[in-house]
Amino acid sequence: MKEVKWGFIGCGNVVENKSGPAFNTAENSMVYAVMRRDIKKAEESAKKLGAKKWYNNIEDLLSDEEVDAVYIATPPGLHLEQAIKCCKAKKPTYIEKPFARNYKEALQITEMFEKACVPLYVAHYRRALPKFIKIKDENQQSAFQRKIKSRPIKYASHIDRCIYQWYSYKINNAYNDYCNKNNLNENVIAYRTCLKGRTNIEFAKE
Repeated sequence: MKEVKWGFIGCGNVVENKSGPAFNTAENSMVYAVMRRDIKKAEESAKKLGAKKWYNNIEDLLSDEEVDAVYIATPPGLHLEQAIKCCKAKKPTYIEKPFARNYKEALQITEMFEKACVPLYVAHYRRALPKFIKIKDENQQSAFQRKIKSRPIKYASHIDRCIYQWYSYKINNAYNDYCNKNNLNENVIAYRTCLKGRTNIEFAKE
C-alpha cells in the first residue's frame, strides 16, 4: 500500500494537538498539506504537523495532485459546501463530527459521494475503539443490560449500577495499560479503524 498523503481543511488546536498527529503515526499515512484562511496560521500548523505545503483556500489544496485524501476539520456549518468541493475534485474525504448541521445536509453529502463513487468517511471513531467495543459486548452479555428500557440509562437496581461502573473501570484501566505498553493513543487506533472503509452509511445502519 502506498503512503496516503492527507490534505487538511481546517486546523485548529484540536487538530494540531489531538487528531492531526495520528495521521502521521498511522502506517502508510502522512499529513502533506494544510489549509487555513490565514496563511500565516496555515504555515504554523503545517510546520507543527510536518506538512510540506500550506494554503489559504480550498481550491489550491484540492488542485494539488499530491493530495490523495482530505480531512475536513472545520465547523459543521461549513461541511456541506466543503464536501461538495472535495467530491467534485474526486478526493476521498474524511469529515469530522458533527457530520453536518442536520439530516438533510448529511443525506445530501452521502448521496453525492455515493453517486460519484468517491469514498466518504465520518469521524465517529469512539464506537470502534477497543474499550468501547468491550463495554458494549460486556453489557450485551450481562443480565442487567436486558432490564434497561430507555435513555438516559436506568438501572434495575443500585447493584446493577455498581456492576456497570465496575466493568467500565476495569476495561478502561486494561485499555490504558495496553496503550501505554504499546506506545499508542486513541487517535492512532481511531485512524487505523477509519481506514478500514467504514462509511457514514455503515455507521448509520448500526
